[in-house]
Amino acid sequence: MRIRKWLHLKLIDIHGKRYCLQRNYNDYGLSTKSVLILIHELKGKGYCLSTDNFYTSPELAEILLGSKTDICGTLRPNRKGLPVSLKSSTVKKGEIIAFQKGKMCVLKWKDKKPLHMLSTFHNADVMEVKAKERDSVKLKPKAVVFYNNTMRGVDRSDQCLSYYPVARNQQ
Repeated sequence: MRIRKWLHLKLIDIHGKRYCLQRNYNDYGLSTKSVLILIHELKGKGYCLSTDNFYTSPELAEILLGSKTDICGTLRPNRKGLPVSLKSSTVKKGEIIAFQKGKMCVLKWKDKKPLHMLSTFHNADVMEVKAKERDSVKLKPKAVVFYNNTMRGVDRSDQCLSYYPVARNQQ
């Protein structure tokens, strides 16, 4: 909980100061660079990072694995470094297609619509989860359950922030 608050404050600091970047991250894209700057002091300490599809990529996963940090997040299927068949394949409700490369697992799972995930500490294992309907049980990938549990507070924070207008200096 403390870490989540710290990350939000750090993010505001970065946008307020307009790029106080560490020079060693300039070779990466904007989304990868943003994550690496935010967690700079946390790398190598065994943390697990949850990210949404804007930030999650195989490139970021490999960098974080190299510094003993795990990642789990939703994934855009058109990211570089993903198997072509991940995007082109179709899945039926409840079905999973997964690919493993070392510790990195990418999967496609369908509940109501297809969901792409990347995780460095989950595989394609599923678990039983109580469904919204009474006395009903669903099978979900463990990565999806973990992601839903860890991102719940961040989504609420984003929702609350969306109600407040952002003040701008007009020149």
